[in-house]
Amino acid sequence: EIREKTGMPAAEVCRAYAAAREVFGLRPIWSAIEALDNRVPAAVQYQMLTECGRILERTTTWFLSNLAHPIDIDAAIEAYASGVHVVADNLDQLMSKSDARFLGEIEQGYREQGVPADLAHWTACLRVLPPALDIVRIAGQVNADVFAVGRTYFTVGGRFGFDWLRRAANQLPTDDAWDKLAVTAIVDDFYSHQSDVTLNVLAQN
Repeated sequence: EIREKTGMPAAEVCRAYAAAREVFGLRPIWSAIEALDNRVPAAVQYQMLTECGRILERTTTWFLSNLAHPIDIDAAIEAYASGVHVVADNLDQLMSKSDARFLGEIEQGYREQGVPADLAHWTACLRVLPPALDIVRIAGQVNADVFAVGRTYFTVGGRFGFDWLRRAANQLPTDDAWDKLAVTAIVDDFYSHQSDVTLNVLAQN
């Protein structure tokens, strides 16, 4: 699917995939979800793994679109991992109230099904972590602190309704591959506009 969407060769998709997997630390999350066999309903595990798949697909595509080719996996990890961790570790302070409520409901649903609290929290948070790559990139462009850029980015998302628009777009039916590509394109546009507005705001300060 990513090859069809981006036109990139398989080798580049694999490099971007490896970079995204390591930057977002998905291996331990996968292992923790798989360790829930026979402890939580299989449907819950499937839903959690789907969340991992969503962020991996989106961030793999981001790396393909934003890095020089051939992608240097080690360089990508070095450039983005620490900044992404800053965003992830401070989401409670960065997220809009609407996002916080939305993710809180998802997290509570996991916990009610027997998922450990930490794993429920981080799996729910995967939904809002893809923009961490844009935040780190913008921080480098304007020579600013990642946390400060993250605060501006999420404030812009709430103020201009990008958070709500993305959630609404993700509720659209995706009965076939073309529908999925169309919804993905809409969501990508919202992320792009939010990044542009964030950069413009920071440039005025």
